[in-house]
Amino acid sequence: MAELSEQLTRGSLQTLEVAATRRLQDALYLEASDRLDAAIYLFGFAVEMRLNAACYHLLGYQTDEPIGDRERKRMENDARSRGIMASIPHNLPGWGQYLIDLRGTKMGDPHLQSELMFNVSGLYQQWRPRMRYRALFPSVAQHQICKEAALWHEGNYNRLWS
Repeated sequence: MAELSEQLTRGSLQTLEVAATRRLQDALYLEASDRLDAAIYLFGFAVEMRLNAACYHLLGYQTDEPIGDRERKRMENDARSRGIMASIPHNLPGWGQYLIDLRGTKMGDPHLQSELMFNVSGLYQQWRPRMRYRALFPSVAQHQICKEAALWHEGNYNRLWS
């Protein structure tokens, strides 16, 4: 039997999309168990995965095409070369701006861009990956901001790239 860690090297756009949905479901399960800090942690990653996946679509990746660390790093470098992403890990506002930049004038609904950045910014004010190292006690309002952002990205995902 292959090691679970070996699956990390065999990703695709489709597996990224599935993972985003599963992390959202995990977060909702943790919310129901009153583990709001852990739920927020996973809401953040669900949003980051949706933003990345939408960018891959806009760059022309097919759903079954292999993607991994090299392709993600290529996107990060492209966003930085355009001056829209700072050199900090898991920069959700930067990913949102990169997605908008990739869409250009094809954003469709004029409110989509502002809704995207409202949700990304609201979540990012509450979320950082390093949350995993602390026992945090978020308020219901802080949790709700993150949950709403994650649900917005799940519900509007196809609009971000199609």
